[in-house]
Amino acid sequence: MRSVYYLLTVGRGENFRMGTFIAMTVLCIVVPYLIGSINPAIIFSKIFYHDDVRKHGSGNAGATNTLRTYGKKMSAAVLLCDMLKAAIAVAFGCIMINHQYGGAMAGFFVVFGHMFPIYYKFKGGKGVACAAVVALMMSPISMLICLVIFVIIVLGTKFVSLGSVVGIAFYPLIVSRFLPPQRQGAIALFGFLMAAFVIFMHRSNLKRIMNKEESKLSFKKKKKETEAQQEQEPEAAPEKIYTAEDFVECACGRTIPVTRERCAYCKKKNPAFVPSDEWDALKAEKKSKNKNKKKK
Repeated sequence: MRSVYYLLTVGRGENFRMGTFIAMTVLCIVVPYLIGSINPAIIFSKIFYHDDVRKHGSGNAGATNTLRTYGKKMSAAVLLCDMLKAAIAVAFGCIMINHQYGGAMAGFFVVFGHMFPIYYKFKGGKGVACAAVVALMMSPISMLICLVIFVIIVLGTKFVSLGSVVGIAFYPLIVSRFLPPQRQGAIALFGFLMAAFVIFMHRSNLKRIMNKEESKLSFKKKKKETEAQQEQEPEAAPEKIYTAEDFVECACGRTIPVTRERCAYCKKKNPAFVPSDEWDALKAEKKSKNKNKKKK
């Protein structure tokens, strides 16, 4: 498939080709950055919960914090959208210029936009899902090797953040080893920059790991807790609208729902815990009293 740059410059002079190349390069920076700045975690939390995911937990606008704050379905939707926008951005770069330069550059800037979104005061996510898609589209074999490294680290330490950091750190090195010399230059360069920024965004996680404060991934699910949740939860629960009063600050400094018995981060008991049905009843009673006061 011929790129837009090739179609526009075939048979043209050197000056025209240079000007077109500069214009295409600018497009491969600006457009992917703007695409990356579209953050589904923030958008979905505002649409469905009238809230901002960055106000809770780690303060990160990504799939992991969405999982801990709003649950699996919302997290899956955020993850899918993050991966999709990365794929669109890389495809745009490949179409505009080529795979090894346009695609690699677009891939870096969509990750950069995800981390520092212009639409949300430059406070976004950590870019792991976006970076994984970029790596997959640039060099599938390099991505698969990084994935194996990620899985080994997570299984061995139960730290997802450490697995992400180590996996992405190896990416530019593996690219340099497996891609042919004529293709590895720009891909390795932008891969190195992408890896550096992903590691930088995980600096707080690395600090918590060193202080033994980082949450570990649990592969076990207690049977009793699962049965108790199934008994408490109705078959068809109505969609809830969360407000600031639905959350409390844990002793570890993270914000968690008042109806969560244990903190998802430090695993300590929530001293302000109130069962969901009781909390809903209290809110309904409070709402009723406020209505009566307004009528009087």
